[in-house]
Amino acid sequence: MSGRSNVSADTGPGGFLFRFAVLADTHMNPRDGESPSPWLTNRAANARTRAVVREINRLQPAFTIHLGDIVHPVPSQDTYARAADRAHRVMSALEAPLHYVPGNHDMGDKPVDWAPAAVVNDEFLDAYARHFGTDHSTFDHEGCRFFVLNSQVLNTGSTREAEQWDWLETELETGTGLRTFLFTHYPLYVAEADEMEHYDNIGEPARSRLLDLVERRGVEGVFAGHVHNFFYDRRGGCDFYVLPAVSAVRHDYSELFTTPPAADQEHGRDDSAKLGFFVVDVHERDHIAHFVRSNGATLDEAAGTPSHRMRPPGPHSRTRVDCPVGVDMRQGWGRILEIPYQGVVDEFYRKRARNDYLLAALWEMGIRNLRVPIGDLVDDEVRARMQVLHELGHRFVAFTYEIPTGKAARAILQHGSLLSGIEVILPGRRLTEAAGELGELRRTAGVPVHLSRLRSSAEARADGAAYTHFISHGFDVEDPSEFDVSAVDAVVMRAAAGDLVDEVVSRAVAWASERGTRAVVYVSLADEDPAIVADDEPATARRVAAALFAGHAVGCSIHLDTIADMDRGYFPRLGLVDRRFNPRAAGHVFGTLQGAMAPAGPFTGLRVAGSAGGSRVLTTTAAHGPISLILPSGSEATFPVAGTRVLDLESGLEVEIADRASVTLAHAPVWPLLVT
Repeated sequence: MSGRSNVSADTGPGGFLFRFAVLADTHMNPRDGESPSPWLTNRAANARTRAVVREINRLQPAFTIHLGDIVHPVPSQDTYARAADRAHRVMSALEAPLHYVPGNHDMGDKPVDWAPAAVVNDEFLDAYARHFGTDHSTFDHEGCRFFVLNSQVLNTGSTREAEQWDWLETELETGTGLRTFLFTHYPLYVAEADEMEHYDNIGEPARSRLLDLVERRGVEGVFAGHVHNFFYDRRGGCDFYVLPAVSAVRHDYSELFTTPPAADQEHGRDDSAKLGFFVVDVHERDHIAHFVRSNGATLDEAAGTPSHRMRPPGPHSRTRVDCPVGVDMRQGWGRILEIPYQGVVDEFYRKRARNDYLLAALWEMGIRNLRVPIGDLVDDEVRARMQVLHELGHRFVAFTYEIPTGKAARAILQHGSLLSGIEVILPGRRLTEAAGELGELRRTAGVPVHLSRLRSSAEARADGAAYTHFISHGFDVEDPSEFDVSAVDAVVMRAAAGDLVDEVVSRAVAWASERGTRAVVYVSLADEDPAIVADDEPATARRVAAALFAGHAVGCSIHLDTIADMDRGYFPRLGLVDRRFNPRAAGHVFGTLQGAMAPAGPFTGLRVAGSAGGSRVLTTTAAHGPISLILPSGSEATFPVAGTRVLDLESGLEVEIADRASVTLAHAPVWPLLVT
């Protein structure tokens, strides 16, 4: 076997070895700016590929693998050869070696009667060989073996299929002791290993045969394209990635989201935040696959630079680098959904898929800690997804109103290993009397217990006050209530809309320290009024930055409410991602700040300074010296800070400052800045 062992949530990936890049579905055309497709987006395919090639070179991988659908015309079209020539011209700019995986556009669809295009045949295979070379191959690099597969010939019963199976099994045998990665155009599956065959997976019996090989030979990762969207699964210690496209989004999968595409996105096909490629960093004990969003950047043949900048790989939750801030998973996240049949690539069934763009966002922000309702642990399907994420290092706090009983209690006893905490929310009258029950829960569950207080309009409303209607949770730091904290492991404090997050965090930690327990702070991003929309993006970004900075500075666990926008219903507000699960400004700020602070720790203390204009500066001390977060109010101000580098957290770019002894916000910026 490959010798790869599962990495626990605490060990980390070990030393860095090398990096490789993976891209998929460039769908290049014979001529720039033209395409026979009815979708205008497809006309940008060549220019988008050039921009990605430029970015890959900047990231300096050891090699690049293209997962297929190199060109848009299929081999039966007279434009195929010209498109292949254009593809070679564009891809020749890559500075590292390139390995091609054949796609269905490159050599024909898989062998099913209902395929929308001509299926693979000897003529198409020969055409591919003339233009792109061998259709399956293997190579080694620094103790790893990489397999390029032709997924189109699977289940054809042809001599070519038999030859590939013989080659694959032989090479896997001779690769004993090497870490192994497989690359294919068609995914083995999208959501479930036993799903029915459809346009976007490998059918039986080849799928089961490949899965068996993957498990028996200890394959570490399988990378696939074709679907033009991101999906992830983990099975038997192997990571299964379905990559987004460079060219366009397959918009049938827009049905995964609860909000419509923007008017200029061609019904979801040009949802450009979902376009991009992967860079995979291989470490001694694991690999980390970074999604680099191209956002549809283009580079014309004569242009010197891409149309806009791509963000480099940032922090990743799989690095096991601590991130003190987690998120409340209000929206459903773990269930498989059904995609309507639409009469283009599938018409006879509903495909099943999961919205994994939420997972992609968590990874690129470096978020590991997730707060979920206890019902997620009870639900078999969602709990299975929790298990997958737990293996990657994600940690779950399950919350429940009152002491759990029945199914919830049984789920905690049976699956408590998935939890890093149980948050029990109690009404005020129960706080003093429930100590024995809380202690018993902690003893029987073997999981840390966090105590939170119910807050409701019925409890908070004064006599004669206007009628309000809300339910929330968390102690106020001013709450005078005393109770036995020895029965719990942490107390949950709340930072409401009008509270300064850093002040609440500092006071909560002090309160808990005096009583010999821990504090967890729940930070609301909503307004106190359920009818007011909290849609100020800079304000949300500053609040998120303050929470992350303070959490690092004083070592406090924090949960942000919420991960994704709530754009309807009560307490509408912005999150870290929008309802299409694309990053918001607050998400960019979070990822940039986490990427800067995580390697700089540990930190000592939190100091706060203000300005006449209402801006604030939070400062802590790292091993290399002080580090400061500037939270501008929008008015001009000068801040005396020690540091040599000023980073705009929203863009991720360094800001030019003339006087390094102080930072002057001459243009009234609104985005938080980090000074190191």
